[in-house]
Order: sequence, then structure tokens, then C-alpha cells
Amino acid sequence: MMKKLFVILSIALISSCGSDTFEPENEVRNDDEVVTEDGDGEEPNEENDPPETQKVFTNSVAVLYQMPNGLGSDYLLSDYRQGDQQINTSEPINLSSSYPIAAGSKYRLIENNLFFWSDIALGTFEFLSYDLRNKSGIFIDNYRVVTNDELMASGYNICQFPTSDYFVTLVSNFTADGVYQNSLHIFDPSNNQIDEIALSGETGQNCDFFRYKSYENFYFHNYWKNRDNGTVDTFGWNVVNLSTKEIISTFDNPATNSTFAIYENKVIFSDGTVFDYMMDSSIDGYNFPFEMGTPNMNEAVFENEMMLTITDGLLEENRLTKGIVLYDMANQTYKAISLLKLQEKFLEFTNNEKFINDLYDVVYDFENEVIALSFLVAFPEYGVMFVDFDLNILESHLYESGSEPLDMFEVR
Repeated sequence: MMKKLFVILSIALISSCGSDTFEPENEVRNDDEVVTEDGDGEEPNEENDPPETQKVFTNSVAVLYQMPNGLGSDYLLSDYRQGDQQINTSEPINLSSSYPIAAGSKYRLIENNLFFWSDIALGTFEFLSYDLRNKSGIFIDNYRVVTNDELMASGYNICQFPTSDYFVTLVSNFTADGVYQNSLHIFDPSNNQIDEIALSGETGQNCDFFRYKSYENFYFHNYWKNRDNGTVDTFGWNVVNLSTKEIISTFDNPATNSTFAIYENKVIFSDGTVFDYMMDSSIDGYNFPFEMGTPNMNEAVFENEMMLTITDGLLEENRLTKGIVLYDMANQTYKAISLLKLQEKFLEFTNNEKFINDLYDVVYDFENEVIALSFLVAFPEYGVMFVDFDLNILESHLYESGSEPLDMFEVR
């Protein structure tokens, strides 16, 4: 149990609005827009023109970050929303003071529930489900996956992952005969029931955090396949319907470091290839252009055939840089903001006093076309910014932390 840490977060609120605009080279445009002229040739009456709609971020944004407490780390959660030219902030919640979260716990946001989980003993785990909207949590301690006798008899590798309704454990057992036996243990917290599914054809497993995802009540993971002499020819995939406890799709993909996202019925990889897991087949993918860089599909958010994420290798002024990209999946076009341009704009916004050194995470208000992003100024100073694709900085929020923000969550 870690000591309680009470943290007072000093907020420097900067209220300004940039006036310059940035037109990305590859803009998603509306070709139906028509410019008309007044028939009399008179100047339009500005007093009669409707006021321009102000862009605001209308949903709550939560930021998770760690603070050192001398023994490990405490998890803090701060949430606020941008609107009416003022950020409405709430006092940070010290999650590890309210709940016994171990230092170094893994975490994941699933449908407005923030999950933490960690080993407390070999084959035994604890996990927390925290509702960001209600600000309440359920903590489950001493959840055992395999018995001590089983652990002594064979070599186990155990990987865990939360979903909206279940807590899934992948158990990889390397038997004395040199055979891998993989299975899923599906725990339902509502009735404390555990169901087990045997997984065939898997020749090994590790607990790489980004090998696992969930979408609604579907669970996705990949595994080593054709593993000879320590090399991996391909990755295999299993897609499991957690409600029916059935494997509904299996497929292969090259053994690369490609990130992936789940949208509707599709598994989308960072190279643009797509697999429809409901049809159990590959389908036409997306042609991500070289100039757009490589999108980080682990950070991708989707709505109405639009995808927003961070990209690496964005081409800007003959240089490759990190950036934010909004990709139109239907028309296969995009617009982007480079870190280079964001740095220039923030220097102007702060009268050359603050420089953005890195970009961490982004979320997007698709309706109002406003981005919320977290960034590093200079340790220990970090910030959260609201900006649009014309590079108008709507709000900037600076604070000091013992470590960089871990993640941002959009809470509707």
C-alpha cells in the first residue's frame, strides 16, 4: 500500500486567441461551397451579418499523470472542459490515495471507465474500474488465475486486459513436453463467474501492452506464429466474442511493428491494410500518403468515417516531424498540423516565453472541430491546449508534474 499523497495543482490560465491561420497542403475541403457576390455591388452590412460561431470544446477532458511519492508513484486525474473562453477545472483526484493502486500498474480507458491492474503475486492480480463520469470506482483484490500447483508444474506467461464488461486473462502455458497451451479466462465481475476458452495454433505469447484491444464486447489479440529458431515469420490474430465465448475470426499479418485500431467491423493497421473481422476476410484498405507520415493507430479516435491521431514522419518544410492528422476515410484525404507549426504558434501565443518540446496525446471534438492536446514545455512544466486546424489557439492550460501526462480521455 502506497502512502497517501495530497497534491495541490497550480493552474496558470492563459486566455488569448491566435489570429493567424494555417492552411495545410492536403486539406479536407467541401467542394460544394459557393462564393456569391451581392447583385448591387454594395459592401455587405456587417451589422446584419450573423455572428461567427465560436469554437469550443464541449465535452469534459480528463488527464491522467503520475507523481512520485518517494516509494513509487501516485496516479492523479484532472478533468476540465474548454468553453466560453474559460477552462472549468476541478481539483485533481489522487486515485492511489483513494484506492490501493500499485506503482507501475497498467491502465486503459474503455468507454469512460479507467482501468488499472497489476500483479500482486505470481498468478494473482488486483484491478480497479474507475468511472470518469460518476467519479467512483470498484476495486477487486486477490483475483487468482491459476493455482500454485499449476504454476509449479509448468511455465506460465499471463497477460491481462480489461473490457467494458469483462476482465480477460490470456494464459500461455509452456508444458514440460515443450508445447504451448494458450487459453483465455473471461471473468465477469457482475456474477464472479469465470469462463475459459482454449486457443489453438498459438506458438507463444508475450504481454506487450499494444498486442491487445477490445471493442464493445469483442476482444482482439495477436500471437507469435511460425516461430522457428527465435524468429517470427508472421503474427496470428484471434478475435473473440466475449458474450458468446466464441472465436469468431482468425487471420495473419506480417511480423512488423505496425500499430492497429478497431473501428466498426474493421481492424485497421498503420500501413493502411484492413481486415473485416465480422466477414473474417481482408478488404480494401487505405492509401496513407507518404507526406502524411505513419499514423499511430494506438492513439486513433474515430467518428463518422473521420480519424484523428498523432502521426510520425509528417513532411513539413522538407523536414520530417511529429504532427496531428485528421484523415477522411471516405475520400482518403487529410489535413494536418505539424509540431513545427505548433511550436511557432505557441511561441507567438506566449510572447516568446514558452516553447513546446514534445506532443503527447490528442483528443478531438468532431462536432466543433476543436483539438485538445497535451504537451511538454520543459520539465516539470506541461500543458493542455485547445486548438483548431487553422492553428487558432483557443485556450492553454499549464501546470507542473512529476512526470509527463500519461493519457488524455474525452468524457462525453
